[in-house]
Amino acid sequence: MNIMKLCAAGTLALALTACSNAKTASEVNAAYVPTGKYERMSCKSLRSEEREAQRELTEMTTKIEKSYRDDKAAEAVAWFLFAPALLLMDGNSEEQKEYGEAKGRVLAIQDVMDSKGC
Repeated sequence: MNIMKLCAAGTLALALTACSNAKTASEVNAAYVPTGKYERMSCKSLRSEEREAQRELTEMTTKIEKSYRDDKAAEAVAWFLFAPALLLMDGNSEEQKEYGEAKGRVLAIQDVMDSKGC
C-alpha cells in the first residue's frame, strides 16, 4: 500500500512540475545584443550605461521570479480544481524574452568595456 501512495505522489509531483513553461531568472539565457550601439561610447558613458542596465536587470529579476511563483501556484490549484485549464497557461514567456534581452544588453556593454580596457 505504501508503494502505491509513493508512486501516486511521485506522479503528481512530476505532473505539477512538467506542465508550465515558466522559468526562474537563472534559467533564462541571455539574448544576443549587438555591441555596435556601445562601441562609440566613452568608458564613462559605458559605466553609466552598465549601471542602468544592471538596475533594470535587477528589477526584471524580481518580476520574473514573482511571475514564476504565481504561475506555479496557479498550476497547482488548476490540477486540483480544473485540469483542462492548464492547457491555457502560457507561463512567463514574455518576461523570459524581456529578461533574456536585458541580460544580453549587460553582456554587450561589458564586452565593449573589456575591448576598450575600461
